[in-house]
Amino acid sequence: MAAPAVSVIIPTRNRYDLLVPTLASALAQRDVPIEVIVVDDASEDDTGAFLDGVGDGRLRVVRHSCRQGVAATRNSGLAAARGRWVAFLDDDDLWSPTKLGRQLDALRGRPGCGWCTGGAVLIGDTLEVIGAQPPPPATEDLFRVLLASNAVPGGASGVLADRQLVLDAGGFDARFSLLADWDLWIRLAQRSMLASVPAPLHAYRLHAESMSCQVGTVEEELAAMEAKYDGERRAEGVLFQRGAFEFWLADRRQRSNRRGAAAVGYLRSAGYTGPVNAAAHAVIAMAWPGAMRHYNARRARQVDGRWLREAEDWLGALPTLPPPSIATG
Repeated sequence: MAAPAVSVIIPTRNRYDLLVPTLASALAQRDVPIEVIVVDDASEDDTGAFLDGVGDGRLRVVRHSCRQGVAATRNSGLAAARGRWVAFLDDDDLWSPTKLGRQLDALRGRPGCGWCTGGAVLIGDTLEVIGAQPPPPATEDLFRVLLASNAVPGGASGVLADRQLVLDAGGFDARFSLLADWDLWIRLAQRSMLASVPAPLHAYRLHAESMSCQVGTVEEELAAMEAKYDGERRAEGVLFQRGAFEFWLADRRQRSNRRGAAAVGYLRSAGYTGPVNAAAHAVIAMAWPGAMRHYNARRARQVDGRWLREAEDWLGALPTLPPPSIATG
């Protein structure tokens, strides 16, 4: 069998209900020869039976007998990949059907670039758009930008990269979970320019069970990330934007109803938002349980109209995996 152009790597564990539409959106990519490698990190739910029933020859399944974590799980997919290009897709995110094709076109237009990202929309439980994240501009300073904060939108799900580039960079660092993608982007930016597509190519799902809401070791990860690149930051004259990350993390904790932890995070973000705004966010997190509905509505109103229409068009036409292609058992 000829090697595919792109190997899509989906790490998963115990999220069968979220994996089903995610896998469907990967298999629905247009005009790009792909393989989809789902790496099952020792799931205990119906994930195995679901994957066994998918009747698509492009799907390959790698199974871990014991849990290894998201970074090692992505690396297992990377080791199994046969395509020149690899694309990462978290098991709760969704892709536009033209995502990979448009990224490959962008890379052809910039032959010096070894990786590509696109824009993202943030979506809620009912797939409603509640925010947008444009890609960073193509710039030689991206390495410095990433040393300060993660400017690549939508987690791991937006990046398409040359497989050899990722291997040369060392793959994902298994010490990290929530920050594993950011850590890899820094190392990719050291080695290659980034191409980007300024359009909403994927949807980053915000929900209470997402990893960004649940990871309990994030403080240790953040300290490790800060220490890992301390020398590079000193050499480049870059300050680590810890306050921006604290604000992002507080938002995720508030979404999972961890109101006390969210309030603490907002207070820690004072260097980024200012002390008055930080205190106001902390008070709201503690005193207003429904604040996220207000924030979501406000952020949705700020999404560019063209982006909103494009995202809603493909979100409203998401593919499914009906019989006889799939039998869930």
